[in-house]
Amino acid sequence: NEDVKDFIQVATDTRYSYFPVTDKNGTCLGTIKLADISHKHEKQVILVDHNERNVNGEIICIIDHHKTQKEYNIEHYYNTNVSSTACFIAKQTEELLDKNDLELAVLATMIDTVSFHSTKGRKEDLEWCKYICNKYNLNYDKLYNQGLYLTNMDNIDEVALNGLKKYNINNQKLESSYIQIKNPKLEIEKINKIINKLKQRIIVENLRAFVFIVHDMTLFKTMYYLIEKDNITTKYYDKYEQRGNTIMPEVFEYVNNK
Repeated sequence: NEDVKDFIQVATDTRYSYFPVTDKNGTCLGTIKLADISHKHEKQVILVDHNERNVNGEIICIIDHHKTQKEYNIEHYYNTNVSSTACFIAKQTEELLDKNDLELAVLATMIDTVSFHSTKGRKEDLEWCKYICNKYNLNYDKLYNQGLYLTNMDNIDEVALNGLKKYNINNQKLESSYIQIKNPKLEIEKINKIINKLKQRIIVENLRAFVFIVHDMTLFKTMYYLIEKDNITTKYYDKYEQRGNTIMPEVFEYVNNK
């Protein structure tokens, strides 16, 4: 195995196409190329965030803050209830990180929790973000506003598919997208244009339905349009709701029962 690993390293470094294979006397027995063996040696993979996925290779480490349906029997497995994976890593390794690294960790946590307005945001992690900003003289207000991750509404075609996700529920295809804006009432004309575009997409892509989610980032409330071929329904929430945790499970149940 070590010989094979050495060959892979040499072949990768030199980038030659073929290499001679010799016996102990130096007699050439044939040639070999990297592709002949590299696919037989499984690569090692570290999964960070959203670890329930199919990968080609041996999973040697998982770091995730999402609850999972199954356990992984590996040495390095961290599935912790925390606001973001970046927050979890930074908390464990603060002494190894510089100011820029920690600023990115705070920003990632803000974005992942919509600046702690989503249900996944944890109070102790908000306090950690404030602590880091104070300790390292970071601009908390700037990071907070960046974490709101407001949608640029200039290009309707791009906005219609912002954050696009695809699903297959009992052989029925669904899709969803979302926007985060300060005042949905001021953007209602553009929202209506988006709805019309998505109605056409349902036909073109042969979808069972399309879910278009609108987050009000002033009142921190959420609503969605459930767009079907012959019908559009809406639902409103009195708080900011997550697509994966709340909205789509409700839609899946509706589709299964109809």
